[in-house]
Amino acid sequence: MKNLTDVDCRGAADPARRAHLLRALSWAGAAPLLALGGCASAGAQGIQGIQREWNLSQIDLLNAVAPRFPLKRRVGEIFDLHLLRPKLKLRPADNKLVFGCDVGVDETLFSRRTFDGNLTFATGLRYQASDGTVRLDGVRGETFSIAGLPGRIAEAVERVGPRVVEEVLQDHEVHRFNDRLREGIKLLGMQPGDFRVTDAGVRMRLVPIPL
Repeated sequence: MKNLTDVDCRGAADPARRAHLLRALSWAGAAPLLALGGCASAGAQGIQGIQREWNLSQIDLLNAVAPRFPLKRRVGEIFDLHLLRPKLKLRPADNKLVFGCDVGVDETLFSRRTFDGNLTFATGLRYQASDGTVRLDGVRGETFSIAGLPGRIAEAVERVGPRVVEEVLQDHEVHRFNDRLREGIKLLGMQPGDFRVTDAGVRMRLVPIPL
């Protein structure tokens, strides 16, 4: 991840701990940043200038989800559900990512016709400390419409469609921090968190590791 900005690294006044921290952050690829903000003479002021902010672009997020599509599910012997061509809209107002996709329904019991429609679902993000990943969280279907389906089949599709998306995409990985970077920021008592949806993507900042 790129676009990392001003970090304030505390708790490194002890010389031995500071040396260990500098080595870890250097291994993590943060060495060029250590010269910023007075890092060269960290001393009692702590280590300054280490990255604290990451940005995931709209394209990054869409590319992370795209491999799950196209998706096909058979529901009983009544219909086949196809989810195709994902899209992404950013919704900063409620801090949500809103994905949409085209939907195809092959009705196999009566008319044997194919019906088209669309589905949207919203999700947040969370950090999973055990493996250093950022994952979709709280995936929920929002809108689902299929034109022309017979009544009972339409009801079944409207129940199943959002549920399929929720099951498939809940906890889906959208980014992974490398082990060295994770170790470096862990030494600061921090981890990625505070996910904020912006007009350009998602901003992630370091937050204290929960006790």
